[in-house]
Parts: sequence; C-alpha cells; structure tokens
Amino acid sequence: MRRFAVLALLFCVGCHAGLKIGVDKGGTAKAKGPVEVEGGVLFSFSAPDAKSVNLAGEFNSWSNSQTPMSDPNHTGVWQVTIPLEAGKYAYKFVIDGGVWQEDPNNPEKTDDGYGGFNSVVNVGKGAAAKKVAPASQASPSLSPPKQVQGGILFRFYSPGSSVVYLAGEFNSWSASALPMADPDKDGIWEVIVPLAPGRYEYKFVVEGRDWKEDPGNPDKVSDPYGGSNSVLTVE
Repeated sequence: MRRFAVLALLFCVGCHAGLKIGVDKGGTAKAKGPVEVEGGVLFSFSAPDAKSVNLAGEFNSWSNSQTPMSDPNHTGVWQVTIPLEAGKYAYKFVIDGGVWQEDPNNPEKTDDGYGGFNSVVNVGKGAAAKKVAPASQASPSLSPPKQVQGGILFRFYSPGSSVVYLAGEFNSWSASALPMADPDKDGIWEVIVPLAPGRYEYKFVVEGRDWKEDPGNPDKVSDPYGGSNSVLTVE
C-alpha cells in the first residue's frame, strides 16, 4: 500500500510538467543567475515551452511587458541585458504574461508580500553599474490625462501597435470597451472619455494582452499583481 502511494505521488508530479520552467528538456538548469557583463546585467531564464518571457522588477516599476526577453537560438533559455545603477533590486520573470516566477538559479530572495518570494540582484560598481534612462526619455513626453471639451483626454505612446485600449474602474476594467485611436500614425494613441468627478485607477491595454501603466502620469497605486495602476482624480 505504501509503495502504491509513492508511485501515485510520482505520477501526480509528472502531470504538472506540461510547462517546463527553470530547466531544459534534459532536466538540467541551463540558465544562470544574473551576471554583470559589458553593457549591463545579463538575466537568463529557462522556459522551453513558453511563448513569451518578460523581466519585471523594481527597476521598471514591476511592469510585466516593458522588458521582454528573447530566445533567438530557440534553446528554451530566454535572456535580456539591461543597464543598472549600483544597488539592490528585487525582480521576477513573467511567463506568457501571467505566471510570475522567481529566479530558480539565484539563491538571494526576499518576501514578495503575497506568500512567495522575489529574487534579488545586488549590482556592484563594474560595467553593469550604469544609469538607466527612464522609458519616458525614449518616447515623446506626454502629459497626464487632462480635461478637454467632451471629457478627459487620455494619451499613450505605442508605435507599431495595431490596437490599444483604455481600461479602468470607469469601465469595470474591460480590455476592449474603450478603443483608442492613432489617426495620424505617429504612435500616439488617444481617446476622450466623459467622467464624473472622482478618483479612478486605469491602465492601457496593448494588443489586447499587455497591461501598461501611464508613463506620463506620476500618480500610481499598487495593483494586486506586483505592478502599479495609474490614478486620475477628476474634480
């Protein structure tokens, strides 16, 4: 009876191996913990069955889409190199836009406040210790939402996107109810929404799946997923 229970347990563990995270197809870890290299810090993560992997952490306001990783050789090891100032940063990997995973190759961890852990990288003063330019410097400087005729004007810079939506408390966080428009094809998407006085949390939804806070609005609040929602107060 005890032998049967052990076999059943092993079978059950095997049932959850559909999405391989942190190991290669041979069962050995190929990725390494963060490494300081020329140009920044190299992060790597093994997820051979993933369709996308993003790096999220304190260095990018825990955005689950701002720092995509790549697997150019199709080995299942996703990588990205980012410049970071000297300091300590908590981070995680985001698989397929929804699974937040600590770094299995980095023993340095800290409590994430949700019953799990964030991995921690401590950057020294070598080649990797370079100041990161805010994302807003690489794109047009857009102002926070403002009152215009007809309502509140929301703007978001996303060149190359085919669709961008506005989602928030004012539309029950629908990812498709408020489409934005970019009629002059300059990458700046806009929509005017009539809103009653009050406080509203919101985000932009790019391509129907990437939820992004407003880089032009400094007013933010933590969301339940380790990131932030932008906040608008209408008077």
